[in-house]
Amino acid sequence: MERSALNTDAARLGRANIIHTYVALAGTVPGATLTRCPGCLIAAAPTDLAFCNFGIDLELDGEDLDPAGVEALRDHAMRHANFRVFNIPTGVDDDAGTALTKAGFLRHHRLAHMVDDGSGLKDDGDPVIEPARHPHERVKLAEFMVAQFFWRQATWTRRHIVDATAGAGHDLYRLGPLTDPTAAVMLARTPQTIGLYNLCVRQDLRNRGFGKAVVRAVQRLARSESATLVLQCEPRLEAWYAHLGFRTIGKLESFALDS
Repeated sequence: MERSALNTDAARLGRANIIHTYVALAGTVPGATLTRCPGCLIAAAPTDLAFCNFGIDLELDGEDLDPAGVEALRDHAMRHANFRVFNIPTGVDDDAGTALTKAGFLRHHRLAHMVDDGSGLKDDGDPVIEPARHPHERVKLAEFMVAQFFWRQATWTRRHIVDATAGAGHDLYRLGPLTDPTAAVMLARTPQTIGLYNLCVRQDLRNRGFGKAVVRAVQRLARSESATLVLQCEPRLEAWYAHLGFRTIGKLESFALDS
């Protein structure tokens, strides 16, 4: 990407939101630890789940990562099969992808990092999304989200993800009744920023505009709070979000140790 596409205040705000969101989810797992190493932040937990075993908040030393930080990342990656390192550049000069590759890591996955620029916001008369106000409502919505995204995973894995989603403190919203939601979304708040995560629509109700309705509602919410709205999505969804007024400002890459 060109420097102008990456080096923006929105990219920096989005990066901070991602770090906060991921760290809060990892922190719900019993026994999880968070360690500041030279040039990176490492979350680790006794279980082998990816969402609580990762390196993030990378800082380059020139063109490379700090050797001590690289050693710590490699050590955790060798002990946890699902350990991932997340690269979230906010400008060309801090793109750590090359440094991670030199350190023996391989690109595993890529998401587009996007921001709502307000150009696509319209009042379409979309229904209001309702927040989860009580713990049992949070669990119910977390179960709904996990059923949409992780239905192929083992029962114990889904339970961990439900507990993390319900317990991390991020806001959960639904479209439709709590007993049978149509759609749901998780919103993570950091200073000046709202991050949109886990947008999902019930499988038998997809392609009917419900996902768009939820995004519109979140856009209005962010505007009412004068907050920058950011998200990360699969590259195949970039065009859909662009139609709703989002533009790509960077990327979120995950790396795994080359075995």
